[in-house]
Amino acid sequence: MTTSSPEVDVEPAPRAGSTNNLGGRAIWAVIGTALMTVGAVLPVWGTRLVAPQYPKGLSIWVYGGKATGDVKEVNGLNHYIGMRTLDVSTVPELRLWPWVVVLAVGLFLAALFLTGWWRRLALIGLWLVPVGVLADIERWLIIFGTNLDEKAALRLEPFIPLAVGPTKIWNFSVWSYPGPGLGAILAAALIASLVRKAPMPGSRRRVGLVAGLLALQLLLTIFWVIPSLSSDDEAAAAGETSQAGSFDLAAALSEAAPKSTLTLPAGRYTGNFVIDIPLTLVGQSGAVMDGGRQGTVLTIDSADVTVRNLEITGSGGQVDEGAGIKILASRVSIEDTTIEQSYTGISVQKASQVRLVGNRIVGTGQVVVGATHAMGGHEGHSDTTSPAQGDGIALWNVESALIRDNQVESVRDGIYLNFAKDVLVDTNRVTDSRYGLHTMSSEALTIFGNETSENLAGAVLMFTKGVEIARNQLTDSRSEGAGVGVVLKDVSKVRVIENVIARNRVGLQAEGTTQLGGEASFVRNRVASNRIGVTLMASADLLFGSNSFEDNLTQVWALEPGVERHNSWSYHGTGNRWSDYPGYDLAGDGLGDIPHVAGGDLQALLSTAPALEAYRLSPAYRLLEASQTWWSTRQPIVEDRHPLTSDLAPPAVPPRSADAPFVWYAFGWLLVLTPIWHRVRVASGH
Repeated sequence: MTTSSPEVDVEPAPRAGSTNNLGGRAIWAVIGTALMTVGAVLPVWGTRLVAPQYPKGLSIWVYGGKATGDVKEVNGLNHYIGMRTLDVSTVPELRLWPWVVVLAVGLFLAALFLTGWWRRLALIGLWLVPVGVLADIERWLIIFGTNLDEKAALRLEPFIPLAVGPTKIWNFSVWSYPGPGLGAILAAALIASLVRKAPMPGSRRRVGLVAGLLALQLLLTIFWVIPSLSSDDEAAAAGETSQAGSFDLAAALSEAAPKSTLTLPAGRYTGNFVIDIPLTLVGQSGAVMDGGRQGTVLTIDSADVTVRNLEITGSGGQVDEGAGIKILASRVSIEDTTIEQSYTGISVQKASQVRLVGNRIVGTGQVVVGATHAMGGHEGHSDTTSPAQGDGIALWNVESALIRDNQVESVRDGIYLNFAKDVLVDTNRVTDSRYGLHTMSSEALTIFGNETSENLAGAVLMFTKGVEIARNQLTDSRSEGAGVGVVLKDVSKVRVIENVIARNRVGLQAEGTTQLGGEASFVRNRVASNRIGVTLMASADLLFGSNSFEDNLTQVWALEPGVERHNSWSYHGTGNRWSDYPGYDLAGDGLGDIPHVAGGDLQALLSTAPALEAYRLSPAYRLLEASQTWWSTRQPIVEDRHPLTSDLAPPAVPPRSADAPFVWYAFGWLLVLTPIWHRVRVASGH
């Protein structure tokens, strides 16, 4: 009969010659120590907030002495619910993090090179280090979540965020997780747990190795880790001093003489600055004004100010309505300036005679571009649609302004005009935003020569009077929710002339347009390659003439009955060119000899059975469409009595990706050469 003895943790005896060889255990000691040393400068803990108004989320990483990421934006949100500001200076334990790593290194080396209970205790302590850090973070989260200011704008019941895992706070989903700094300690603990059977070096070399690694760890902590974990404010101040030298921008602005020119040397200037006297501010190459993600970077509160050739970044967010530049006075000019990472690029309020020329504005991209918007209802300009990013250029209560040659991308609305009058919007380019151009309650506008591409919608004009839209390119708005090149809603005295409206879900959508008080016309435009060329509500009343409706899947679509009673498909006796015109021009004079008719029962059938859209280009459908003049019982939507067979519209715009990659050229040549090579081989007898 045999009996089993209890398992005993016995360290392997040193092998012959091991006293003169550090062995595999020593190699793991170096690897683990290096891993934790690097981990000391990595984040300890992270959290990410996602909500409908922040689709790309807000992230914060907490280090041993600083926090990075969207700290100011989150602090602004916390202010609304009465939560205290996230400030690492109020958490003294974070300053101890480098020394916690030194302790963890000591426990790791003890777990590798000690035996018996000392080894076990060191190993347990090493595993408990990240657990203890997360427990302390949880303690602070409890303090933050249960001590809310009762006077806050939004009242929430006290809550407890989790240090690890998901938490639901109002409409925010919050995910928290350990950072790679804690992950490095956990990896070292795993190494110490798994290598206990590796050869043990001799005692002298063991002591020398441990002493050397600890000494090196201490030196790196003092001279590398701790300086690397200085706060963001200290780092920003150091960067400002090193780059901007002794130039004090705030003092220079306050001491400048009226109507003087102030040249800003290269460097980074952090803060919120105000110009309150007539002044010209010109930046040298490399001059950057940084708002530190708080408030407005540059406020102009004086008339007769010019700002030129600056880089501006880091305004506050939606909470403090931050802007790169905020203009509150007349006769202000902003030229050749780049604005990035700002809630609103340029905001103009209650001013006149403003010039915004040659600027580049790049947003954060926190915009709900793919969301469904009821373009028939037009939700207006509510901040609930995409509050994480404001507009590129926004005018409110402004008269007489020039907006020319600006490039705007990744914002809410590229150019937003609200209660604006006598504004020229000329040769700007807007991409990757919600609306390229958006007007509300404005009048006397000229929108000329602009390009909008790959936005939710190109130009959205609402409750506007007296506007001319000419020679613009409004393309590639393909969103299922909107995807419209031009929207006219309750717009009067409007002329849409010589534009290219192409590759959108809908080219033109109109409702509430009227001929009362001035002509409402759509003339000489190219409406091409859209899923629907024109969609009309019964309240639309437009004059269409000399347009080219080319290769749209559906040329004209009625959103409700009554469209045919108002709109005219002839302008001063000239009709339109239709790519699906079934008629002919025997005289060769560019005019069709029979009317062009579209709509009627066939479109009504499509509206009740959208699946038939797949057959829209089939010969059978085309035959039905061409012959419905004789069999349809409904009045046609389009009856163009003077159709054109010649093209009077501006030339088409090629797609941005028109240049085929080299690989497709190579593939094409391969298809051509393969049969030729086969024939040559056959002819040669191979």
